[in-house]
Amino acid sequence: MNNKIKLRTPGYYKNFHCISSECKDNCCVGGWQIDIDEETAEYYSTVNGDFGKKLRDNIDYDNLCFRLKDGKCPFLDNNNLCGIYKELGEEHIGIVCDQFPRFTEYFGNVKERGIGLACEEAAKIILTDRSNFSYSETDTDEDVFDDSEFDSSLADMLMLLRDEFMYVIEKTDYTFNQKMIIIINIAADFQNHINNNDYNSMNKLYKKIKQHDFNSCFISDFRQISFNELEQNMASVWYAYLELETLGDEWPDFTDKIMDFLHPENSNASENNEHESMKIQYNQAFEEYTKYLNSYYAENTSELENILKYYIFRYLLKASYDHDLFGKIQLAAANIAILRDMEIYRFIQNGNNFSSDDRMDIIHIFSREVEYSEDNLETLAEEFIFDDIFKSENIIKLFNFSY
Repeated sequence: MNNKIKLRTPGYYKNFHCISSECKDNCCVGGWQIDIDEETAEYYSTVNGDFGKKLRDNIDYDNLCFRLKDGKCPFLDNNNLCGIYKELGEEHIGIVCDQFPRFTEYFGNVKERGIGLACEEAAKIILTDRSNFSYSETDTDEDVFDDSEFDSSLADMLMLLRDEFMYVIEKTDYTFNQKMIIIINIAADFQNHINNNDYNSMNKLYKKIKQHDFNSCFISDFRQISFNELEQNMASVWYAYLELETLGDEWPDFTDKIMDFLHPENSNASENNEHESMKIQYNQAFEEYTKYLNSYYAENTSELENILKYYIFRYLLKASYDHDLFGKIQLAAANIAILRDMEIYRFIQNGNNFSSDDRMDIIHIFSREVEYSEDNLETLAEEFIFDDIFKSENIIKLFNFSY
């Protein structure tokens, strides 16, 4: 019996290499809090000489992080290269610095590792990948360990379900929005069976999904909604994201402008005319944006699909710990809807134009704020449970339009 863990990575993982000083907003210069693991911090406290003193002077030992200077790591040289790496060697770089933008999750006898969208080079690799989603598996020397919170039976089912979601995303006979609706509906049905601990019904539903008869089973409720209704729903979704912890200066500036421009509050009668004018502006902008996407996606059809694949790969199997499968799909759907609004605003500001570079920039800003704060992810998870806008019948409405 093999009691060693296997490492599983997406096919594009091997293509990632840090571009170091060429990065426009890397993790060392973008105002990020740079955490230090306890073992590395303890080692730094033993380093002698002038460099040892510099280490201790620039570490916040209460919070185990570096003291930034003008938003930068104090150990960057004039070429934005790491002074610790040069002075002490690669083996003494902290875990966070060594691993970012990689993430690692354990699921029984499998360890999954990927790269995150908060890194511009990683985002470029993920979004421009043109192959069907695939995995690579390699052996490790790590022993399998028991975790009382891990549900291995559910994990096995979720791995199969994740493959089916990837199949749906890669099908060419559905629009992206129809694919979103299919996945939302399947996840909602599965969640009902998870809540009842009903593995028999889960197996039956999985067999039904394997038949790939999605027209009759999962998108029968597709209907075109008005832009007014979409705007109102999006404003409600935004409120959950505006409550998040702020990690960088770009995010609040961006979101303030988006809310003022796309979702102004109708606070009193004197503002009604202005608010209605802004709604018309949103409707017109959304129409122009969706028209533009028809031509844009003719050449770049996989970009949005790759974002969805990324969310499903990164988060879905976490439900084997908390049994909240639908919450992972709510996260993917809400994130994509928010990204869409950010793109609409950028599209308008660009004079009705939008590029892959715009999308990369927006994803980078968004991911670093939402995905790289456990507090923010927990806040959203709570909102998904208790806010009616995130119920399946409502979140589907965010994708009930055509482009």
